[in-house]
Order: sequence, then structure tokens, then C-alpha cells
Amino acid sequence: TVLSVPTGTTKVSIGLTNPTGQFAVSDGTRIAEINPHSSGTYIGNRSNHDVLFQVNASEKMRITTAGTVGVGTSANLSGYVNLPESDYGEGFNWFSSGTAANRGGIGHYSYESRIYYGASDNLTFVDGGPSGTERMRIAADGNVIVKKTAAGGVTIGADSDTSNTSDTFLT
Repeated sequence: TVLSVPTGTTKVSIGLTNPTGQFAVSDGTRIAEINPHSSGTYIGNRSNHDVLFQVNASEKMRITTAGTVGVGTSANLSGYVNLPESDYGEGFNWFSSGTAANRGGIGHYSYESRIYYGASDNLTFVDGGPSGTERMRIAADGNVIVKKTAAGGVTIGADSDTSNTSDTFLT
């Protein structure tokens, strides 16, 4: 069957006579589908094959049958989300502008695990979400500040926040 529109349905298929989804395409082995659903739209397949995404006839992302995701790589997909090593490191990168000074990320580069941030930015650790309470800071100058709590706290190096006199300093 080249094209099928089963009588009494709104289903369309290519390569199938009785599609299970709204739009299905099959090569005889794999069945790819697009299906509307009450909570969104399903895009995938009904066969035990990875789902691939291409741009300009080149694979850019893969979701394996095990549920792992590869972005920019299809090899060694051992973690949940896998990204290849690049000039800015393997992992997640974010930008507040297009310059390297305003870039941050978590990943791996040159056989090292890294958390990195812009050259003039502080790396802060907070709880309670993005606008939560700061618990620790690595300042752009390399100083480490662990905020004072009921259990105590320390600052290693000089504290650039002179208004907070409850920090303890270790030099």
C-alpha cells in the first residue's frame, strides 16, 4: 500500500493499510507516527528503533530505545543526556550574551569535570530555586565564601561584601 486513508477515519498512512496513529509512515520494518493527544502531540515510532532528528541530512539528535538522549553524538550514550566534547566543554552551556565572558556551563573538558562561568561573574550556590537563598559563592577573583548559618560558616580569602560582618575569614 502506497497511500491509505481508511474509510470512516481521519487517519492517513504511507506504507500501511491499517494505521494505528493519525499519521503513520512505514518502510515495512519501522513505523513512524505523529499523533495528537489530550496533553500534547506524540512524535515517535511503534517499532523498537531509536528516534533520530536531522538537519541538512545530518543527524543532530537521537533518542534511544533505552530513553537516553544524544545531542550532537550517537556514540557512547551511557548517561541520560549525552553531549560531545567541544571548545567550550562537553555538557550544558548557557549564554547571557554572545561573548565568552558571559558564558557558563557544566561539563567535561580535556579530561576534567568542570563548572564554569563568565570571567567577571560570581558562581553562586543557592537553595529554593534561582532567586533562593545564597549558601556559597566563588567570586570572580577566586575567593570562596560560605555564608554564615546557625551552624557557622567560613570565608576563604577576602570577602568583597564588606556589609556582611558575620562571615568568618580564613587566610
